[in-house]
Amino acid sequence: MDRQLETSSGGVIYRRSPEGVEVALTQTSRGAMWCLPKGRVEEEETIEEAALREVKEETGLTGAIRQPLRPIEYRYTARDANGERTPIKKTVHFFLMEYRDGSTADHDTEVVDVRWFPLDVAGRLLHHPGERDVLVLAKRALNADASGPS
Repeated sequence: MDRQLETSSGGVIYRRSPEGVEVALTQTSRGAMWCLPKGRVEEEETIEEAALREVKEETGLTGAIRQPLRPIEYRYTARDANGERTPIKKTVHFFLMEYRDGSTADHDTEVVDVRWFPLDVAGRLLHHPGERDVLVLAKRALNADASGPS
């Protein structure tokens, strides 16, 4: 059984509102779990380009990359065309992105819902532990940015 490698990219897209920092989370048709927007890096595409594209496709929002956060890795099993189980090792690169424009109503059909959540609430809603860790890094970066240089 061959192990396949898969590379994806995504982002923590945020905006500042009178209530504080909010981040956009997605729900896909695979179940009622909240996730960070992400997807496969296409051929001839950098991980940054993929992150911006995937965030736009999955949320309807355009952002500007502020900084890399960190990749997460996990394994899962997929079935191939013959019904054989294939182990997949997946790496997802995440970036902190500042919201520029767009509407959550303009997400693609792979996503069933996109909502803005306060940063602290989003951390409790994320389904995957690795994504929760990425959000902690995003929160640290945003807090450091808000406090200015020391």
